[in-house]
Amino acid sequence: MHENIPLLENTLEPIDNIVYQSFVKKYNEQYTSLLNEQKSLLGKYISSFKDEGLELKLYLHEEVGRLKTVVKGSLNLEEVSSDATMMEKTKEVLNILESYRDVNPSQEVVSTVLKIQQLVREIHSDD
Repeated sequence: MHENIPLLENTLEPIDNIVYQSFVKKYNEQYTSLLNEQKSLLGKYISSFKDEGLELKLYLHEEVGRLKTVVKGSLNLEEVSSDATMMEKTKEVLNILESYRDVNPSQEVVSTVLKIQQLVREIHSDD
């Protein structure tokens, strides 16, 4: 009783601009609490299939550089420099950012950068 069952090919269908724009609009409405830089990163991540992630890689390179600058600057803040645990954790964040120098973007990398973006916003808001 073995029947030949045709295998369905798993192919990705290209989406048109109307579907894409509708998705982006709904996404923006749902995630209004995200920071602008987080929205930008997620947008690049979502659309990275278009150019094999080239735009995402470029954005991450620039964003990681910006984040490193701010986090390094936070080492001089009184709240951080006077607390050994905060100094250690801040240096861990710097090490994470440094490790992303030559890494291909993945969901884990994007997720971590989103968290660091929130941390940097909190650093700025406490100035």
